Amino acid sequence: MRLLEEQRGAGRSLGTGDELQEWLGRSRTVEPADLARTACAAIAHTIVQASAGCDRLVLAGGGVLNRALMAELKERAGIPVQPSDTLGVPAAWREAMAWAVLGALSQDRVPVTLPQVTGVAKAPISGCWTLP
Repeated sequence: MRLLEEQRGAGRSLGTGDELQEWLGRSRTVEPADLARTACAAIAHTIVQASAGCDRLVLAGGGVLNRALMAELKERAGIPVQPSDTLGVPAAWREAMAWAVLGALSQDRVPVTLPQVTGVAKAPISGCWTLP
């Protein structure tokens, strides 16, 4: 959990993989299945901590196919946990839909980098349109 707390304090996501390299290196005597299950528990713990105060978790992306992760989230969350598919947004399409929204916001000149989130002085317009 120490690595997860360090990562959270640094404001990083769980998606880079490098934050667990040290942990994996020290864990060579542990069975791979146990390592994978422990990683699912740690990720679920982090998600549940970050979502404190929410009344439900709606999940999208490849993680919804991970039965161990979904079970950990449902066990730990204490609130309903559901894939975005149940709300009409296929989990597999999440990233494509997000890019479409970001593209539309860029076209409409709406900033998506907010000062209260990133600390930038002025919210810039992200992206550009380059036509052939």
